[in-house]
Amino acid sequence: MKECLCIETISYPVVFKNGITHYKLECVDCGRFIKWKPQNSSEFKLWFGKHKDKKLKEIPHDYLMWLKENNSNKKLVNKVNNYLEACVA
Repeated sequence: MKECLCIETISYPVVFKNGITHYKLECVDCGRFIKWKPQNSSEFKLWFGKHKDKKLKEIPHDYLMWLKENNSNKKLVNKVNNYLEACVA
């Protein structure tokens, strides 16, 4: 039996219980799971504070800058950084 090289992939969104969406990548040929791909930073929603349930693109830039400098959650800070860098590019 020939082993699949998983060259061609397909992705589709999966919404988790906490409301966050990631994309599941699978091989088109064999259906094997490859990896989870995080959602686009602009679609990421805050889960706390006065901007709870708002997407990063809906939140004022000055608040995002404040959040980046004053939050200890490294994953959140990375999401905000990625979003802000994408806005500049």
